[in-house]
Amino acid sequence: MGEVYFHDMLVELNRLPTKSKRWYMGLIGYMIDLALVNSWLLYRHHAKSLGEESSYSSKGFRLSVSRSLRGAPSHKCAAVKNLIVAPRGYRPEETLKHEGQHSPVYDKTQNRCKYCTAGKTKVRCPKCLVFLCFTPSRNCFHLFHEK
Repeated sequence: MGEVYFHDMLVELNRLPTKSKRWYMGLIGYMIDLALVNSWLLYRHHAKSLGEESSYSSKGFRLSVSRSLRGAPSHKCAAVKNLIVAPRGYRPEETLKHEGQHSPVYDKTQNRCKYCTAGKTKVRCPKCLVFLCFTPSRNCFHLFHEK
């Protein structure tokens, strides 16, 4: 009985914060916690049988597992920031932007300007397929297409 209490105590020490309206999400989170605690205990057991000192605490082991599942190096957190790539919208190739005549077209939908991102516009380029400002104060359409 003492081993079960010890195992429950280890699960509760670093429990995943799962709050959901779906009943099974808590169950899934608990099963992940059980698997992580069991794998950490096995890691400690194997390290002890090899005569080595286990270098990870329970929390450190969880962080190492999460980093390895994300594909990030486990030794530096700064390297994780390099893996995150900001999403980029569609940008036409430079050759398409400068070839031939481009004429602004009024569209029913409104979208952000791809050149300045300061405002929303309903003017787009039919060749480049991007929305660009075409107002007296901002002429992003011309600036986007000039070399």
